[in-house]
Amino acid sequence: MPNKPVPSTPTLETLIAQGAMQAFESVRAEIVEVPTSALVPVNLDVPRAARRGLVVAKRITPLLPALSIMGHLDFARVQKLPTYALALLCAHELAEVPDDRQVPLTELVAQAMPLRADLLETAEMLAHFGLVSQERVAFIRRGHGHADTAADLLALGRLLGDAWPKIKDKVVITRAQVDEAIPLSARLQRAIGERESNADPLAERTDARHVRAQAFTLFMRAYDECRRGISHLRWHEGDAAEIVPSLYLGRGGRSVADEEIDALRDASGDGSPEGEPTPMPRPVPSAAETATEAVVHG
Repeated sequence: MPNKPVPSTPTLETLIAQGAMQAFESVRAEIVEVPTSALVPVNLDVPRAARRGLVVAKRITPLLPALSIMGHLDFARVQKLPTYALALLCAHELAEVPDDRQVPLTELVAQAMPLRADLLETAEMLAHFGLVSQERVAFIRRGHGHADTAADLLALGRLLGDAWPKIKDKVVITRAQVDEAIPLSARLQRAIGERESNADPLAERTDARHVRAQAFTLFMRAYDECRRGISHLRWHEGDAAEIVPSLYLGRGGRSVADEEIDALRDASGDGSPEGEPTPMPRPVPSAAETATEAVVHG
């Protein structure tokens, strides 16, 4: 009897990714409702901050009953910390995917510079022999900078294109190079304009990086609410900063949470870390809770 194939065990990253997408969809409406004026600057390592949020969410589980009766605390935000953390991971991944519809300015410049050099050198040779206007070529030669490169391509494309019937047998460049100059000039001009112009104030931002900033803001609100609640609850014990450390710690040194986050990445299914508090019994776990369990226990 043939042996049955052993089912593969999902990796930690796979479990996080699956939970992240579900979490993102579950709070998408909340994310996109965050106004631009309320956005928190994304000035942290986003994946690391989100992972720390998952660690903290698991760590404070035994304290949730006490936090839930604090009248001044937004407990709904505290409860949603793992969901917001997973949603942030998803939003970050979406924001990091390159947009193939737009060619970066640097790439356009890399195409434009050698083409300008070839066309200008050809035009200078032709001007020397009186086949094109020396004045027009001299004016083009004075250009420098990205904007001038775009303008020079337009001028060279027109100059050599108009003269092509009488120069085509006298030059090394091809008609295809001449024909490319004008459309490349247009694309370069557009890219420069987009870089230099401000965003349309009447247009609602929906790009992936803006959504990431919205998701980051929701996550930071929840994390800060956790810090506020734990600080009050554990005031006399003096260990609030260890339970919910600042996300801005660890830039120069290492914190306990940093070590736990590194342990997540190296998790190999060895079980719970020693001393991990036992969570209180709960009903059927949500997708965010399931993914959080995977993060902590590997």
